[in-house]
Amino acid sequence: MRLGDHGGAVADYSLYLSLDPASAQAVEIRRLLDLLGTKVAAADRQKADDEARRLAEEQARRAMLDEVARSLLEAAEATTNLSAGSGDVQGYDADLSLDD
Repeated sequence: MRLGDHGGAVADYSLYLSLDPASAQAVEIRRLLDLLGTKVAAADRQKADDEARRLAEEQARRAMLDEVARSLLEAAEATTNLSAGSGDVQGYDADLSLDD
């Protein structure tokens, strides 16, 4: 039981009681089985609560990412593309010289 295998302990003690129901330790074992049942139920509830919390956090994170993506798309739609263009570019045919 120190290893935390409460389910295994319940199975072992139940088997022991089925093999020797008149055992001198039967009362103590039944009390222990009740205690272990309570611990197993509490551990199961904690595990379910942890899983529900994890799923809620994941859903909140996913909703936030969706909101950020939507906001970025809206911002991208509101932008204007600018171009310097290539018209009216003048070329030089003659050699240029610097004045001294």
